[in-house]
Amino acid sequence: MVVAVMLTACHDDDSVSVGKVWVYYGYEVSRLDDGAYIIKSKEEYRQVMGTPMPGDWNIDFGKTTLVIAKGTVNQGISGIKAEGNLGDDGEYIVNVTLTLNLTMPIETWGIAIVMPRSSSSDVTLNVSHVNASRPE
Repeated sequence: MVVAVMLTACHDDDSVSVGKVWVYYGYEVSRLDDGAYIIKSKEEYRQVMGTPMPGDWNIDFGKTTLVIAKGTVNQGISGIKAEGNLGDDGEYIVNVTLTLNLTMPIETWGIAIVMPRSSSSDVTLNVSHVNASRPE
């Protein structure tokens, strides 16, 4: 799987910005069911993922939330892009675009995105697929 997405830089306080995206390799999210997970603390991350949060993920959980999404596709993945925003009611909305190719078998994908903190416990996960262009 090709990993492709880093959206923002860090603030002066070294906490990561809203919109920051990390892409997981399939084995890193294999314990999760397909879907989206709202993470509001390092302890919740450990409970969901089964491992501590990476040390360089300096997330200010007082101001932001981490949303993790996982899925499976029937083709290989050559790229992943993700973005998130809050709906009018504070619902988390995550849009993931997978660039697919025909060179690999079934593949698992996962992303984590930093979003503004909301009291909502709802996530809308929109996943779209595009085919990788063939070289001419």
